[in-house]
Amino acid sequence: MIQDIEPKVYNNHYFPGKKPSAASYVIFYDERRIYCSTEGGKLALPRLGEIGGVSGEFTYLFSIDGDEFYLASASAPAREGWDYAPLFAIQRLKPQHLAFAAMEAYSLAGWYSSNRFCGHCGGKMAHSETERALQCPACGNLIYPKICPVVIVGVRSGDKLLLTKYKGRPEVPFFALVAGFAEIGERIEDTVRREVMEETGVHVKNLHFYKSQPWALSDSLLMGFFCDLDGDESDVHADEDELSVAQWVSREDIPNRDDGFALTAEMIEYFRVNGKGEY
Repeated sequence: MIQDIEPKVYNNHYFPGKKPSAASYVIFYDERRIYCSTEGGKLALPRLGEIGGVSGEFTYLFSIDGDEFYLASASAPAREGWDYAPLFAIQRLKPQHLAFAAMEAYSLAGWYSSNRFCGHCGGKMAHSETERALQCPACGNLIYPKICPVVIVGVRSGDKLLLTKYKGRPEVPFFALVAGFAEIGERIEDTVRREVMEETGVHVKNLHFYKSQPWALSDSLLMGFFCDLDGDESDVHADEDELSVAQWVSREDIPNRDDGFALTAEMIEYFRVNGKGEY
């Protein structure tokens, strides 16, 4: 998956006030677009020395094997061979650790943008001088980056897997798994049971944790589970508010689409190849 960048080492320790060098990567976002080199059909992130002449402030993000990454506050400069690309184009960034860096930078960029003012008193927030946090100088309110727990659920019935498609997303032709956010005061195992019931109408048993994935596009930590149907396959019906499809699909009919990017695709492929398997 996108976060699997070993043997490279991701270090998100925060260094307040640190400034970029010419070799540092600088990341520009415009809504859901990222500034990249587009020459030769290949995407690349800019280093400060490659584009030069950039004004505004830079916020230190993290490092990967000594390469430092910064978030730029200004608009990206107009340079031949450089332009904004759709956010999901970051899957094409090579090597893979740069795609991972772009994803994590997107999450932090959204957090900084959404917390410019204090939710308690309305004052302008400032960077903490000791940690990755924003603090209100007026009332002391302290805000940390947001991480939301989410479950991804592969529901099995013998040699079949319960696959779904989201409503209102005709541009996404692929199958997905049941997924949803944990609610306040809810155990993650209960989130699995509730989301499956709400979205597909079935009960589940024999929960097995599979793997987790940080998913910066929704500020989430995804937790993948496999479980078994507790009831009858005919009980399945799609929640019409969220899903257009909820159906049982036999292993031999599941398309191979492990993109090396997302937990959902990996779990579907794991079941297609291994069936119940071992976890």
